[in-house]
Amino acid sequence: MKVLVSLVSLIAFLMVVLPGPLYKFGVVELGTAFAGFRIGVYVGGAALVLLLVQVIFMRKTATVSSTIVAVVFAGIAIFMPLNMMDKAKSVPPIHDISTDVVNPPICSYCTTACRCAKPSGLCRSRNGCATA
Repeated sequence: MKVLVSLVSLIAFLMVVLPGPLYKFGVVELGTAFAGFRIGVYVGGAALVLLLVQVIFMRKTATVSSTIVAVVFAGIAIFMPLNMMDKAKSVPPIHDISTDVVNPPICSYCTTACRCAKPSGLCRSRNGCATA
């Protein structure tokens, strides 16, 4: 049981810590990285439940050092994503903005305000919007 608890808590820790670097180096896709991150939280919870079962029912097999290591790994797997989620809720949401500087979308409120000297040219109104 001690090996099972240690293994599950280590797997939970790795599922939370590794998706970022694996996505950065192109090993996994973004959706897979987020799914692994989310599932790692659940596996960390399962590790804590298994640890609780071990401490309550199989007290003779539990050592202090293995219990502390399992609690640390499972705690990191649970509280690191929850901390990130709490921080993400405290900032304003990202708006759907375009970062296409080569061919930016036409601002709808600028099309009537901007009159081009050349019909085929690119016109800029006073507020900076480009219309074609």
